Amino acid sequence: MRNHWKIIIGVLLFACSGVMLFLVWQRNQAKQPIPLPVVAQSTIVEGAGYSLYRWEAGLQLVVLYDGAYTTNACTIGSVDTVSSTVYGCRIPFHNGTITTWSVQTTDGKTGILSVDGRTYQLPREAGVIRVQADGGENRITAFQRNLPMFQHDTADRQLYQWLVQDPELSVFATQFGLGN
Repeated sequence: MRNHWKIIIGVLLFACSGVMLFLVWQRNQAKQPIPLPVVAQSTIVEGAGYSLYRWEAGLQLVVLYDGAYTTNACTIGSVDTVSSTVYGCRIPFHNGTITTWSVQTTDGKTGILSVDGRTYQLPREAGVIRVQADGGENRITAFQRNLPMFQHDTADRQLYQWLVQDPELSVFATQFGLGN
């Protein structure tokens, strides 16, 4: 009988040691770096603007602002203890309308876009967001589009070439003066 107790105690000690080693190992693991956009461009012109973002793993987002705005105040940070990136912006328009949006992604391939309380799955439900500020509530329109793979040094030119081919969004290409 004594041998059974010795075996049981030995197994319990071995199991506890294993659990402790696992917990120490897990705690010391380096956290995965949060994916940040590799292309991040913004342009403000009279009456409009755009923000363009691309992550290395392929996630892309174009935000079109329809209305004059003052600044593009954006921040990057992590949310709670979740390993996801939040890229967020607060856009105050001249007419007093304010819009806020943010992107959360854990892998740089997919994410969640929140615009003024509405959420969209990226890239499935949206790749382009149009924010129309008319002095009252913002009108948010999400477009699911196949975007070209924007490159840092030619992103504005690529955006222009893509915008002129889209019947709903081509007006922005001329407005931004991207064809020059």
